[in-house]
Amino acid sequence: MEISYLLPLLAAPITIIVYLLLCLVAPFVEETAKILGLILVREEEEPRFDVGDWMILGIFCAFGFGLLENITYSMMAFSEVGGSFAVHLFAIRTFTALTMHVVSTSVAAYGFGRYAYGGKFTSFLKYFGLAIIIHAAYNFTVSLLTPLY
Repeated sequence: MEISYLLPLLAAPITIIVYLLLCLVAPFVEETAKILGLILVREEEEPRFDVGDWMILGIFCAFGFGLLENITYSMMAFSEVGGSFAVHLFAIRTFTALTMHVVSTSVAAYGFGRYAYGGKFTSFLKYFGLAIIIHAAYNFTVSLLTPLY
Protein backbone atom coordinates (compact mmCIF):
# COMPACT_ATOMS: atom_id res chain seq x y z
CA MET A 1 0.00 0.00 0.00
CA GLU A 2 1.41 3.36 -1.06
CA ILE A 3 1.31 6.04 1.65
CA SER A 4 3.74 8.57 0.23
CA TYR A 5 0.85 10.99 -0.40
CA LEU A 6 0.44 11.23 3.40
CA LEU A 7 4.02 12.35 4.05
CA PRO A 8 3.40 16.09 3.46
CA LEU A 9 0.50 15.97 5.90
CA LEU A 10 2.57 14.13 8.51
CA ALA A 11 5.31 16.75 8.16
CA ALA A 12 2.83 19.63 8.52
CA PRO A 13 2.70 21.65 11.70
CA ILE A 14 0.34 20.21 14.28
CA THR A 15 -1.92 23.26 13.95
CA ILE A 16 -2.76 22.38 10.35
CA ILE A 17 -3.58 18.82 11.33
CA VAL A 18 -5.83 20.04 14.15
CA TYR A 19 -7.64 22.42 11.77
CA LEU A 20 -8.17 19.59 9.26
CA LEU A 21 -9.60 17.36 11.98
CA LEU A 22 -11.80 20.16 13.33
CA CYS A 23 -13.10 21.44 10.02
CA LEU A 24 -13.28 18.33 7.84
CA VAL A 25 -13.17 15.09 9.80
CA ALA A 26 -15.25 16.03 12.87
CA PRO A 27 -18.22 17.42 10.88
CA PHE A 28 -18.36 14.32 8.69
CA VAL A 29 -18.13 11.92 11.63
CA GLU A 30 -20.63 13.81 13.80
CA GLU A 31 -23.21 14.30 11.05
CA THR A 32 -22.91 10.63 10.15
CA ALA A 33 -23.40 9.61 13.78
CA LYS A 34 -26.51 11.78 14.13
CA ILE A 35 -28.14 10.52 10.93
CA LEU A 36 -27.48 6.85 11.77
CA GLY A 37 -30.46 6.89 14.13
CA LEU A 38 -32.75 7.78 11.24
CA ILE A 39 -31.25 5.08 9.05
CA LEU A 40 -31.73 2.51 11.81
CA VAL A 41 -35.37 3.51 12.35
CA ARG A 42 -36.09 3.30 8.61
CA GLU A 43 -34.43 -0.09 8.20
CA GLU A 44 -35.75 -1.74 11.36
CA GLU A 45 -39.20 -0.22 11.88
CA GLU A 46 -40.21 0.76 8.34
CA PRO A 47 -42.36 3.68 9.52
CA ARG A 48 -44.69 5.62 7.25
CA PHE A 49 -43.16 9.03 7.91
CA ASP A 50 -43.38 12.05 5.68
CA VAL A 51 -40.47 14.45 5.24
CA GLY A 52 -41.46 16.59 8.23
CA ASP A 53 -41.55 13.57 10.52
CA TRP A 54 -38.01 12.65 9.52
CA MET A 55 -36.91 16.22 10.25
CA ILE A 56 -38.45 16.09 13.73
CA LEU A 57 -36.71 12.78 14.41
CA GLY A 58 -33.44 14.29 13.19
CA ILE A 59 -33.91 17.29 15.49
CA PHE A 60 -34.32 14.95 18.47
CA CYS A 61 -31.16 13.06 17.46
CA ALA A 62 -29.25 16.32 17.16
CA PHE A 63 -30.58 17.64 20.46
CA GLY A 64 -29.48 14.50 22.30
CA PHE A 65 -26.09 14.50 20.59
CA GLY A 66 -25.50 18.20 21.27
CA LEU A 67 -26.62 17.95 24.87
CA LEU A 68 -24.29 15.03 25.53
CA GLU A 69 -21.43 16.88 23.82
CA ASN A 70 -22.10 20.00 25.93
CA ILE A 71 -22.16 17.97 29.14
CA THR A 72 -18.88 16.30 28.18
CA TYR A 73 -17.13 19.60 27.40
CA SER A 74 -18.50 21.18 30.58
CA MET A 75 -17.33 18.29 32.74
CA MET A 76 -13.86 18.56 31.20
CA ALA A 77 -13.87 22.31 31.89
CA PHE A 78 -15.03 21.71 35.46
CA SER A 79 -12.16 19.30 36.13
CA GLU A 80 -9.57 21.61 34.58
CA VAL A 81 -10.71 25.14 35.48
CA GLY A 82 -13.63 25.04 37.88
CA GLY A 83 -17.35 25.30 38.27
CA SER A 84 -18.03 28.87 37.19
CA PHE A 85 -16.30 28.46 33.84
CA ALA A 86 -18.01 25.10 33.25
CA VAL A 87 -21.45 26.64 33.81
CA HIS A 88 -20.67 29.52 31.46
CA LEU A 89 -19.30 27.14 28.85
CA PHE A 90 -22.44 25.01 29.04
CA ALA A 91 -24.67 28.06 28.63
CA ILE A 92 -22.70 29.45 25.69
CA ARG A 93 -22.52 26.08 23.93
CA THR A 94 -26.26 25.60 24.43
CA PHE A 95 -26.97 28.70 22.38
CA THR A 96 -24.27 28.09 19.79
CA ALA A 97 -23.18 24.47 19.35
CA LEU A 98 -26.53 22.92 20.25
CA THR A 99 -28.27 25.23 17.80
CA MET A 100 -25.76 24.36 15.09
CA HIS A 101 -26.29 20.63 15.66
CA VAL A 102 -30.06 21.02 15.41
CA VAL A 103 -29.85 23.13 12.24
CA SER A 104 -27.29 20.96 10.44
CA THR A 105 -29.00 17.70 11.30
CA SER A 106 -32.44 18.98 10.37
CA VAL A 107 -31.01 19.80 6.93
CA ALA A 108 -29.58 16.28 6.62
CA ALA A 109 -32.83 14.78 7.96
CA TYR A 110 -34.80 16.74 5.37
CA GLY A 111 -32.71 15.15 2.64
CA PHE A 112 -33.08 11.75 4.26
CA GLY A 113 -36.82 12.27 4.52
CA ARG A 114 -37.03 13.07 0.82
CA TYR A 115 -35.08 9.90 0.07
CA ALA A 116 -37.11 7.75 2.49
CA TYR A 117 -40.37 9.12 1.07
CA GLY A 118 -39.48 7.79 -2.35
CA GLY A 119 -36.87 10.22 -3.59
CA LYS A 120 -33.43 9.63 -4.97
CA PHE A 121 -30.43 8.80 -2.80
CA THR A 122 -28.54 11.68 -4.42
CA SER A 123 -31.08 14.03 -2.86
CA PHE A 124 -30.07 12.77 0.57
CA LEU A 125 -26.38 13.11 -0.26
CA LYS A 126 -26.88 16.71 -1.39
CA TYR A 127 -28.50 17.74 1.90
CA PHE A 128 -26.11 15.61 3.94
CA GLY A 129 -23.22 17.44 2.26
CA LEU A 130 -24.86 20.77 3.07
CA ALA A 131 -25.16 19.70 6.72
CA ILE A 132 -21.45 18.88 6.78
CA ILE A 133 -20.64 22.28 5.27
CA ILE A 134 -22.76 24.06 7.92
CA HIS A 135 -21.01 22.09 10.65
CA ALA A 136 -17.57 22.70 9.16
CA ALA A 137 -18.24 26.44 8.86
CA TYR A 138 -19.26 26.56 12.51
CA ASN A 139 -16.15 24.63 13.60
CA PHE A 140 -13.92 26.85 11.46
CA THR A 141 -15.46 30.02 12.91
CA VAL A 142 -15.11 28.78 16.49
CA SER A 143 -11.54 27.68 15.85
CA LEU A 144 -10.66 31.18 14.66
CA LEU A 145 -12.02 32.59 17.92
CA THR A 146 -10.36 30.00 20.14
CA PRO A 147 -6.59 29.46 20.40
CA LEU A 148 -5.52 25.91 19.55
CA TYR A 149 -2.99 25.35 22.31
